[in-house]
Amino acid sequence: MKNKTIPSIVLIIYGLLVSFGPQTLFKVCVNSTTPMKCTYAAAAEIGIGLIAVLLGVLYMTSRGGHERITLSVASIGVAIVVMLVPSVLIGGCKNPTMPCILLTYPILYALSAAAMVFLGVNVLMLAKEEKKANRN
Repeated sequence: MKNKTIPSIVLIIYGLLVSFGPQTLFKVCVNSTTPMKCTYAAAAEIGIGLIAVLLGVLYMTSRGGHERITLSVASIGVAIVVMLVPSVLIGGCKNPTMPCILLTYPILYALSAAAMVFLGVNVLMLAKEEKKANRN
């Protein structure tokens, strides 16, 4: 039960932070005249974060270890995409002193790295449990 509740809560919180963090807590650059690349990256992160929330809810309702392993691996993929949006896919401002470069993107990178480590360990633990259960 512990290996079902904790990862799902972590995924839901991660998804909510990715979705709404760049809009509220650690805002991207604000420019009233023309939207910048970081504005589009933050908008893309809303959808990606909501996918992470959905994966967390599915994790909570999953029944078997194989399902949880699959959802954890998919969530690692989501965390990779969260990192790729500001770094490669869309990008951010060219000025290194802008808030997106100084605050928003480093926080997204740190959250995603922590999520990948947590979920990677979770996959290993679930695989070990599945292997043990298959032996018995």
